[in-house]
Amino acid sequence: MSFLVSHPISEFTEVTNQEEMDAFLEWIGFFHDGVLKEFHAVNHASVKQSLMMSILASWNMRMLLQRQFRNPSAVEIIFCQVQSFSTSAPESVDIYEGAGTVVIQKTDEQRVISLDIDGNKISCYQLFYRDASEWMGSESRFGEEIIAKPNLPIHQIGDGWVQCERCGNSWQTEGRHQVKCYRCDYN
Repeated sequence: MSFLVSHPISEFTEVTNQEEMDAFLEWIGFFHDGVLKEFHAVNHASVKQSLMMSILASWNMRMLLQRQFRNPSAVEIIFCQVQSFSTSAPESVDIYEGAGTVVIQKTDEQRVISLDIDGNKISCYQLFYRDASEWMGSESRFGEEIIAKPNLPIHQIGDGWVQCERCGNSWQTEGRHQVKCYRCDYN
């Protein structure tokens, strides 16, 4: 399975009003006993090879949350046109509670959606979510993992397969430069 799996937006449910936000929060148990696993942010502005700057500044983000409950066990959230984002170091490993609001600004009739997950705050113009219960475990789902330790002691088996010299587990690297053994969780 590729580590850069993405799902079409048609598989997601959009939150457009406070009633839908309340239903989403209830469906996910207000994130209680959850772990904020991953963030991925993309800015549509860029500097081209010619050094010309594209000024289409618009941030989109993806978030993966896993929790100790079934149905769903994990949720992927997409935030479109992010207006503000702040994060804080967690006070504990698990999430105590989340809250969300949907406000229609009277000045320009623009909908602003805000989500607060234990002090991690995001405001955006559109929010989508889907059941991502198939994405449980420590594997990174939004791209290459950031591993600050020396690389894992592995043995190259061949055809993209490696074996952990610590526990003997073997797996395909799927083109990743940094690898992590998911059996012994060594990296």
